[in-house]
Amino acid sequence: MPSFMGQTDHEEEEEEEAPDWRTQAPYGSGIRRKRVAFVPASDSADLETVAPKPSKLTGSEASSLYLSLVGLSSKTPSTSTSTAVSSPSSDPEPSNSSKDLPICEICSLLITDEHTHEKSTAHQYALPHSHPPHHYDRSSLGLKVLMDSGWDPDERKGLGKEGEGMRYPIKPVPKHDNLGVGVKRKKGGKKGAAEEKVKKVVGVKEARKMDTRAKARRANLMREMGGGIDVEAILNGKS
Repeated sequence: MPSFMGQTDHEEEEEEEAPDWRTQAPYGSGIRRKRVAFVPASDSADLETVAPKPSKLTGSEASSLYLSLVGLSSKTPSTSTSTAVSSPSSDPEPSNSSKDLPICEICSLLITDEHTHEKSTAHQYALPHSHPPHHYDRSSLGLKVLMDSGWDPDERKGLGKEGEGMRYPIKPVPKHDNLGVGVKRKKGGKKGAAEEKVKKVVGVKEARKMDTRAKARRANLMREMGGGIDVEAILNGKS
């Protein structure tokens, strides 16, 4: 039976069938790759090597170059070899410009540039350490008494005339009990006191006396409240 588009049923079945993977060409089959040309093995003597260039600077020129980089000398190293020192073991003498530079009183180093010198590690390490301020309340009455007596909390010295005592005063702690100063609370608190009272009741005769007193006290209480009628005895069926 012909279809609406003028195709037969056999042609429609061929289009609906999935293509077989065996008939498909592998990936990259149409791409051409260039052949890799490998270098054949050869002796190391045949390879071209670059010989290291010897340094043209002498010892004095190298020292003057280093001093100019550090900032101790403003002269640039000369390229001539006529400035060689007489003996190789002698040290280069400092130039006149380095003698005129000021010396820092903190780190004892020469100051070439004031702004750069203040940022240097040696100068920062030699600076005195800055301590944090005192952590106690400045409005405290006890601290005011100590300060009036001559003690400075920011001076980092101990208490006493020569500063040989404690560096910081004792931190106050709120007292929530009624015990005196120096009195230690017993372990257990109220539970321990109750256990001591229970431990005192040991005898049978004493227990009977306490039971008799409790019954008499209860009878008197019920007599006053109910006009002499024991409600619990009536409820329990006792006359």
